[in-house]
Amino acid sequence: MIMLPQATSCSKDPLVALDFAMPEWIKDNQTPTLFVFACQNYKMIQGMTMNNEAYTSYPVEDEYLLMEGCNVYILSIEKNV
Repeated sequence: MIMLPQATSCSKDPLVALDFAMPEWIKDNQTPTLFVFACQNYKMIQGMTMNNEAYTSYPVEDEYLLMEGCNVYILSIEKNV
């Protein structure tokens, strides 16, 4: 288990997430990374759903903003996929 060190933007749409993970310009010292979250919340999500124009200019992105310090369990890591 780790705690997210900062607020983290997530998307339910895999294509939107891949767009952010794989930009057209990648520096030599950077590695594109895609995190896959499976959220199981018994009480409430530890963040905010950004699917309303009152909260975001891009409601079609179906974004979730997870709060700083959100507990995350790492189930596996795959490299060079």
